[in-house]
Parts: sequence; C-alpha cells; structure tokens
Amino acid sequence: MRLFRNVLDGRLEAADAGTAELTWPGGKRIKLVREDGLPLGGALHHVRFTRVTGAFSTKDQEHAGLLARQLGLTMELAD
Repeated sequence: MRLFRNVLDGRLEAADAGTAELTWPGGKRIKLVREDGLPLGGALHHVRFTRVTGAFSTKDQEHAGLLARQLGLTMELAD
C-alpha cells in the first residue's frame, strides 16, 4: 500500500484487515487484496490494470514492462 499511497499519491478510500482501496483524480482506483499462502510471503508480486474504455497503447505496455522490471514484479495490462 505504501507504493500506491506514498509514492504514487493515491488517496486511501477504504481499508480493512485484508483490503485497501485507493483513488486518484479522474476516477482512477485500485483495490489491493491480501491473500495468504502466496509466494514471497505475500509481498506484492503481481499487478493487473484494467480500463473501462479504450485499450492500452504499445507505449503503455512498454512503460508497464519497464516499471515491472524495476519493481521486480509481474504487471498485466488488460482491456
């Protein structure tokens, strides 16, 4: 949650013991879900982004790939 809140300036809208939902201007939001028994002891390892309208561009996909490598996780862009 610190990545999305402190680094990416997300606003915490709701949280409980297993989830947190953050938002940004323009209707952007992400819901983080904790799941026991995951690799890396539950550390962030997979991020999936979706859009309500429009597809991700090649530039978006390249940028996501670069960020994924820098963060050491899997990043998926879904239409």
